[in-house]
Amino acid sequence: MILVAVLAGASLIVGCGAGYLWYKRTNYLSPHLPEAGGVAPFETLPSGQMLYSFNYENRHPRDYELAYSTRKSCYTYHDVPLDYVGEAVEQCFKPFDEPYYSKKKAQESSLSDIEIRERWHAENDEAQRVGLFMHRQMNNRLLDKPFQVSMAYSYVTEHTKISKLISIAPEMNQFQQFLSENELHPYRSMWTVFDEESRLAGTVDLLAVNGEGKYVVYNWTRSHTLGEETIEGYLVNNANYGNYGEGPFRHIPDSPFHREALQMSLLCDILRRKYGIDVVSAHTAVFYSENMRYHIVDLPMMADAVAFILRYRQTAPSEAD
Repeated sequence: MILVAVLAGASLIVGCGAGYLWYKRTNYLSPHLPEAGGVAPFETLPSGQMLYSFNYENRHPRDYELAYSTRKSCYTYHDVPLDYVGEAVEQCFKPFDEPYYSKKKAQESSLSDIEIRERWHAENDEAQRVGLFMHRQMNNRLLDKPFQVSMAYSYVTEHTKISKLISIAPEMNQFQQFLSENELHPYRSMWTVFDEESRLAGTVDLLAVNGEGKYVVYNWTRSHTLGEETIEGYLVNNANYGNYGEGPFRHIPDSPFHREALQMSLLCDILRRKYGIDVVSAHTAVFYSENMRYHIVDLPMMADAVAFILRYRQTAPSEAD
C-alpha cells in the first residue's frame, strides 16, 4: 500500500476549469450523509428531559411527521423516502464525468486514473465529514452548549492512507465574529424541513429574525469554491466555463454561486408553502481557515427554476409507487 497525502483540488484539475470542475466533482461524488446527523428534532438530556432552547420553543407540528431511516439513509414522511434538496439541484445539471477527467489527468501525471479518483474521493470525504463536524459545533455554540475545535480523521483505501487531527479553530473564531457583528435572533437551527408533494427534504442551518423583525436564512460553508477573498472584498465565483443547466435550466450558469442560490431558493420555498414562514433574504456565510474573516454571500431567489423543479417532481412517480 502506498502512503499518500491528499493533494489540493486545484492541482488535480488545472487546465480543466479548476473552480467549475471542483464544484461539480464534489457534488457528484458527495455521499448523502444525514444532513442533521439523523438525530431527533429536539435534543434531550440523559435523563430523558427535553432540552429547552429556541428550537424547542419554536417547534412546528410538521417536525413530528418527519423521520430518519437508517436503513434507507434518508428522511421519510409516513415511510415514503424523501430526496435531499441538493440531489434535486444536481439533477438540473450535467453530472461530472469522473472517468473522463481522471484519465485526462493521468496523462499529465505519474499517477493512474484509479489513484487520481481515489484522491478525489478522499478529498471529498474529508470535506463532507469535517463540514458536518463544523455544522454541529456551530449549532452547539448557538445553543450555548460546549463545542469542540478539532476532530480525528482517517481514510484508508488501496492507494490512499490518511490519519490526522483536523482543527476548525479558525472557522469557529470567524463564526464568533459573525455572531458578534450581526443582529440576529435565532429562531431554528439545523432545522430539517420537507415538502411531501415534491418528496424533498433539506436542512436550514439557521433561520433567524433580523433587526427589522423579518425572517432570514443562512447556510454555513467552509468551502473555498464559492468565492475568493481579495483586498477589495469577497469575489463570488460565477465562473461556469460555458456550461449551463439542462432542459428548462439551460439558461442557468453551472457555477458554484448559482447552484447555491438554487438550493437555498428551494428551502425558502418549502418554508413559505409548508411552514407559513416568509423569508425576506437568503445568505451563505463562508468560514474558511485561510481567509482573514468570514464573508456573507447574498443569494437571489430563483422562483422560476424552483417552480420547474417542483412541477416535475410532483408529477414524477416515487420509489414507493
